[in-house]
Amino acid sequence: MTYQDELTIKLNQQTQEVINELPSFCQKFFDSIKEKGQSPRTMLQYAYDLGRFFDYLYSAGGFKKDTIRHATASEVLDRLKIDDLQEYFASFEYYTTLDQNGAETTHLTSPAAKARRISSLRSFYKYLCEKHTVITNARFKNKVTGEQYTKGQTTTLTGEEIERINSNKWCITHSTNLVTLKK
Repeated sequence: MTYQDELTIKLNQQTQEVINELPSFCQKFFDSIKEKGQSPRTMLQYAYDLGRFFDYLYSAGGFKKDTIRHATASEVLDRLKIDDLQEYFASFEYYTTLDQNGAETTHLTSPAAKARRISSLRSFYKYLCEKHTVITNARFKNKVTGEQYTKGQTTTLTGEEIERINSNKWCITHSTNLVTLKK
């Protein structure tokens, strides 16, 4: 076995260990990005990044780890507000490490690390929206995915459209003044 093969196996094992600590709905996302050929290192970093996101939800978002582990994506992510997301982004401005003596040291997170964490969450959220497992307001989706949102953009849905949304999982996307419902 080559060094590269051993490294790949080790990274895959580490990734699976982190995924096992994430909510159960995350597994399909990792299966999807693996099928697309993401490198083992990238997958491990995505797992760490999503782990940080869910750790934030446990500590600051009022979620209980036991509840999230077995919840659906919609039950967790549809409860979030834009403020929750902005607070999460602000939370990784700095990070703390412990040295061998247990002393804490605070470090500034690099712009590249911040961008990767946002990219990880963006990829995860786009996957969930494409698979129709989350519905959320356009402002929140656009904040995560980086799509443009026009302030004052108003869309009126008919009673039938609202019923269809409530009875199925739909992904709502806005394009200028047009709403597209994808099933």
